[in-house]
Amino acid sequence: MDEATLANSIAELTGTLRPTAGTTEADLERGRLLVAQALRSGQTSAAIRGTVAIAANPEASEQAKQFRRLSGPKPATTVHAFLRTVPSPTSLHPSVPASVRGIAVTDSAGPFLTPLGNPIWIDAFNVIQLTPVTRHTTDRWDYFLLTRQGLRPERLCLKLAVSGFRLACWPRTVRSIPLRDSVLREGH
Repeated sequence: MDEATLANSIAELTGTLRPTAGTTEADLERGRLLVAQALRSGQTSAAIRGTVAIAANPEASEQAKQFRRLSGPKPATTVHAFLRTVPSPTSLHPSVPASVRGIAVTDSAGPFLTPLGNPIWIDAFNVIQLTPVTRHTTDRWDYFLLTRQGLRPERLCLKLAVSGFRLACWPRTVRSIPLRDSVLREGH
């Protein structure tokens, strides 16, 4: 997304918001930064807005000039943001988009007020990166192939309901991990 489009989108989404008695301009700036990170990660303005009704911002093109400073490279971790109008301490609320429902909120800013006095929060989530796993069977072994390049085994957690498996990085085995069904049932 180019700098002008990013700044315009931020102005359309947040240009009419104002801090409430419990928030500051710095909080609103943090919320705008969350929106900018999501836009730079490839999320659309419509996806960030979701079902929240925001009036058109007649000053968006003028405000966009001040939001150009929020442009920059794509974040190292993909971020998705969304606006919500309901106070909720969890991401399980029905107003949360289904794509992020249940994922821990990475950062939240708000509430801020719309011109009509409605509260708006800006929540952001780090997007979970999926690692494709393929199961292969030979005459003696079942094994799983992790196909993500740059995978760091010390950060890997696999839970499988089998008697055990071997976590290997070509060309040598990193570790063997025994698994027991009772451990899996307890959620460890």
